[in-house]
Amino acid sequence: MCVLDWDKKIIWKERNLDKSTSIRLSTETKTVSNDVAIKDIILYTPAFYIIILASDMALYIILYNHRTTLFILNVITIWALIIYFLPINWPKYYSHLTSIYK
Repeated sequence: MCVLDWDKKIIWKERNLDKSTSIRLSTETKTVSNDVAIKDIILYTPAFYIIILASDMALYIILYNHRTTLFILNVITIWALIIYFLPINWPKYYSHLTSIYK
């Protein structure tokens, strides 16, 4: 993920963290961790959008004669990104579901 940070405005910390924290990002204004950190780095770095554009262009060249497959891959990618960036607290939602079945 640090490949996405070309302008080096984000301070990464991946080691020596709590057991509940896997990644922590710090900027001038805020510090975020875990899933919020990944969403933050994806949304606010232009490299992510360049990678998405380049992969879509490469898939268009590779799958030129298979337009239906290309359309299905694009739809799956778009909906996966939409669901990932929805402002839902997924850990709270899933912890509630697992506590029902215990």
